[in-house]
Formats: sequence, structure tokens, C-alpha cells
Amino acid sequence: MHPSEFAVGVRYAAYGYVFGRSGFRSMPKFVSVSFLDTRNNSTHNMDSSDTSTFTELIFFHLPEEVKPEDPDNLKGKEFLGLFQQAKQQDGHCWSAWGRTEENKSALVWVVDNTGEAQTLTWSQFSTTEWSDDKATVSTSGLESMACPNPAIVKLRTKFTPSLSSVGGITSAPVVYITTMSFVAGVAAEEDAEIMSTWDSRPVVAHPDSRTGESLLSILMVGWQSAEQHYEIWKWSDFRAAYIGPVKAHMLSYPEGIGMKHVPFTLV
Repeated sequence: MHPSEFAVGVRYAAYGYVFGRSGFRSMPKFVSVSFLDTRNNSTHNMDSSDTSTFTELIFFHLPEEVKPEDPDNLKGKEFLGLFQQAKQQDGHCWSAWGRTEENKSALVWVVDNTGEAQTLTWSQFSTTEWSDDKATVSTSGLESMACPNPAIVKLRTKFTPSLSSVGGITSAPVVYITTMSFVAGVAAEEDAEIMSTWDSRPVVAHPDSRTGESLLSILMVGWQSAEQHYEIWKWSDFRAAYIGPVKAHMLSYPEGIGMKHVPFTLV
């Protein structure tokens, strides 16, 4: 049985391996996967005929005095201006951001490159899609406004399917984002057991990996609410068949990311 058959309330799901750059009974709306390689700014194992979009996710924290929701807050206006600057870059398709439900000072910004017009949602997370595989969001302006700790984390990834192709990141009221690390450099059979397929993939260093390296992937699932997602975890069949086997192979979450629920707003 596919995990989506368990997911009451799921709007979409997306799974992908991250190339990032550092610094279900209701059917899911999207699932995307990507690989991140923090050693450089290049993507890996990409077929030149593949036209999927590239997506950047930026995780950061804002101090209390920066209030983008308040139209009279000067620092909030300055913060929102960073998103507008990103929209002027070549290859920018859409972006969205929002505060995480787990920590209102934590945000995510998502930038996408599909070329389709969309509107973003709020969360302390930012996402951007790019049509240009060399385009990227600069975090220099964000660094002067965000909290110094935890550090800003920027991941560049390629979701399958793309977020735009499944109705957009705002097609679900809440988006569940989790970043999973697995031991890299293992036998193909073990890799296939975890990921259902295997190939030569980019890796990143991880202190808890027995090989010293890890494969980093991102899963995004759209839900009606975080409560509906939590309700699924109570199902023993779901935990035994899907969550248990995956968590048995997972390494600890990278600092500053991990599991988050975010309601997004388009920029």
C-alpha cells in the first residue's frame, strides 16, 4: 500500500533530492524530492533534456522587532523589500514565504523557476523557483536582518514533481517540510532499500554517519491542517509500514531545518 492511502487530509506531496546551496486517503497535492550538495553551487546528475524547475529553500529566524505582517513596521517593510528584489532577477518564476507553526520566529522562503505566475503565502520559510539553473537568491541582505543563530540555511533542489505542476505551494493550507539525512557511500542494495532506487548522488558531510557523509533529501506534503498530519502518526499500520523503516535508516536532522509545518503566502 502506498503511504498516500493512509493520508486522510493530505492535499499534495512532493519529494526530491537536494542539490541545495548552504550558507494519504485524500490524495496529496504534491510530493517533491531533491539532493543538496553544500560543497559547491552546482547541481549533479541532471539530464540536459530535463526541464524540471529548480527550487531554493531558505530557512532563517527573525527577531521580534522585524514584523513584516505590520504595514507600519519599518523593519518589516525593509524585509519584504528583499523578496521584491529577488523577483527582479532573471529566471525568477515565483516565490513564497511563511512562519513555521512550531516556532513563529522561524521562517522559510521558497523560490521557484517554472515561469508560471503564482502568489506566495506566509511562513518563516522562503521558497523560490528558477528557470535559470545558475540563478540564485543572495542572502547578504537577509543576514543583516535575521538572527545570527541558528545560521541561515539555503538549499537548492529539484522537486519531482515541481511545486507549480501540482497546483502551487499555496494549494494546501499547510505545507509539511522535512529534511532527511541518510548514510552515503553504502552498498547499492542498502541505498535502494531506503530510497527505492539508487544512483551516484551528491553527498554532504555528517558527523553521525559511519561513512562521514550523508545523502540529504527534502519531502514536502500539503495538508488541510497540521492536526490532520499528526493524526496520521497515531495509526499503528502507518508507523510500522512506513515511518519505522525510514527512521531506522535516518541520521539526525541538520541544524536549523528538520520537520516544519508552514502556511505559505506568495510574494
